[in-house]
Formats: sequence, C-alpha cells, structure tokens
Amino acid sequence: MKRPLVSLLMTVLLLTVAAIGGCGNNNSRGANNSVNNGDDNVAAQPRGRGTRPSEMADWPPMPEGSGSGTMSGGIIGDVLGRMPPALGAADGLLKPGETAEIKIVLGRGLGSVQYRGYADETVIVRDAHSGDEVYRGQTDDDGRLTFRRRFPHVGNYFFEARAADEVDGAEVKPALFGIYVRQADAPFVVSDIDKTLVESGFARVLLGMAEPFDNAENVLQRLVDEREWSVIYLTQRPDYLEPLSKNWLRKHGFPPGPVVPTNLETLIQGSGRFKTGAVRDLKERFPNIKLAIGDKYSDSKAYTSNDVKSILIPPVDWDEDDSEYWDEQIQQLQQVEDEVEVVQDWHEIEQAIFGNKRYPPRNMLNMMRQQR
Repeated sequence: MKRPLVSLLMTVLLLTVAAIGGCGNNNSRGANNSVNNGDDNVAAQPRGRGTRPSEMADWPPMPEGSGSGTMSGGIIGDVLGRMPPALGAADGLLKPGETAEIKIVLGRGLGSVQYRGYADETVIVRDAHSGDEVYRGQTDDDGRLTFRRRFPHVGNYFFEARAADEVDGAEVKPALFGIYVRQADAPFVVSDIDKTLVESGFARVLLGMAEPFDNAENVLQRLVDEREWSVIYLTQRPDYLEPLSKNWLRKHGFPPGPVVPTNLETLIQGSGRFKTGAVRDLKERFPNIKLAIGDKYSDSKAYTSNDVKSILIPPVDWDEDDSEYWDEQIQQLQQVEDEVEVVQDWHEIEQAIFGNKRYPPRNMLNMMRQQR
C-alpha cells in the first residue's frame, strides 16, 4: 500500500498544479540570476564574515508570519491554504561583482504557475538579518517586479520580500530568498532532498511529517567546515514547495545553500532529464562540483554523465518479500557505473567521504540477491 499511496498523493498535487493554468517561470534560476551591470545598487559585505563557507552568514530566523512552513495539514493543507495571494522569489548563485536579477511575483497560484497576478502592489525587500529596507517597488500588470543588486564580495546574503499591505483582504506570507556569492573555482556538493536528506517517503512530506536521515546534516556541515565546500540543494520538487523546503532545511540544522527546484515543464520531463540539465548548467559557471548525492538511479547517471562523482542512497525496502521487486532493484543497480558509491545511510556516506571507504555497487547487489 505504500507505493500506491505515494502515487495517489503525488497525482493529487500535480493535478492541482496543472488545473491552475498557464506556466511561466517567475524566477530566474542559478546561473541565470546574474548580469554584469546595475552598479547603482551594491550589497555591502556582511560585517564579521569571512570567505570560508563555515564563516559566512547562517540562515536568518524564521520570518515573522511564516510559521514552520507548513499548515496543520502539511503540504496538502498548504496547497489549499496557498490559494490566497502569495509571494514567490528564488535563490541566486553568483560570482563576485555580478548583479542579481531576482524575479518576485505576487499572485494566486502555485510557484511559477499563476492564474492571477496583482498589479500596482507595493513590495518591500528587507535584509533578513538586520531588517533594513533595501528595495521598494511596484508590481507590473502580471504581478511581477525585479530586485536588482550587485554583490562585490563572497558571502551569503538573505532577503525577505513582503507585500506592503494586505492583498484582496488577505495578509501575504513573506518570501525568503538567498543570494550565494562564490568564486568561480569554489568547491560544491550537490544534494537531492526527498529520500536523500528526507528519510521518509513523499507521502509523509505531503502530510508535513518529514524527518531527516540520521547524520545527514552532520555530514554536510562537516563538508562545509572541514573541506570548505558549499552546498547546492537540487530537487525535483516543484518551485511552489521552495519556501517549505528552505524552512525544513533551517529547522533541521542543514547548512545554508541555494535551493534549485524544478518547475511544471521540467517536472513533467522527469527527474533524470531535469537534473542532467541542471548540473550541466551549474558546471558551466561553477565547474568545481566535487560530489553529488541522490537516491534515484537516474540521479547517479545524471551526475556521472556530467563528470561529477556520485553517491547513491537508493530507497530500498529491505522488508520487501516480493521477488519481482528485487528483480527490478537488481536490474536498475546493475546499470550503475562501478565508480558510484552505493550506500544504505549517511553513516556510510560519512565513511565514504572522510574515511576513504569504498561502497561499490556490487556490495549492495550481493545484499539484494540474498534478499531475493
């Protein structure tokens, strides 16, 4: 019953998204969040911050009015509750001296899927740590406006977009977004979220009950502190869930990093195709991606096809007694390249990274054959 329940809940969510109507990308993503002009609005370097990822600004406190990021009914409840006006703004990943162009949208809908935008509304952007106002603008006919700012220095910069007044008689939740500025040769680790950081399946995510894998936040923080790597969270979740994903990461102590979600178009294309393209685009600007971690067999292919070392943590149900299930798992794992590390948990990931221990696919294949 587990897999049918997940499929049913996913279908409900996707049908809700599709029913809303036209798709337009409200936020530039990753490398597309920058241009090399606009020096009139320059971000100052945060005081007391260094250039090592572990010394950079941490997540800001939860914005007032944002709650935990979910309603009592989890994401399903929030889908229904999000029909009132909402703000959306994506993260940016830049090089020093570049100008961020963050598309902010105020409308009704889900993420980049909007069926109504609110024109001539005032949106205020504040520094999420100091509370200082850094930008104020009016939305256009589609409910959109662009926050432009040049970032000369390496660092983490967090901002909060808020509607100045109620919209349609409703208070609008603030939207947190981060600008992550790194040198072109900065080292990165890419991590998926669902069934990679999130231990439970997507059904529990939908119900607002998701918990992290034991030791996951510790391993990523060690990479930040000890190896000076920065984290990119690459997820097949649609952009509508981006605020919830950020709040979940903050709540469970994961290090700050840009969340790169999919949108409706790439969601339909499938995880493998989306992540292959996303990693390719990231490497064009930041080629020093050291490692990528994911749960799908297509994830490891997406990473290795871009010459990125991969760790796979497949969501294997070791209590399953159906031989067809094990045949399918074995068939998929046999297609994974030998250089991919295939692990059961984040303790083994820690050993693979910091203990130089090998977890070749054949080890798990032997375990699967015994279960069969």
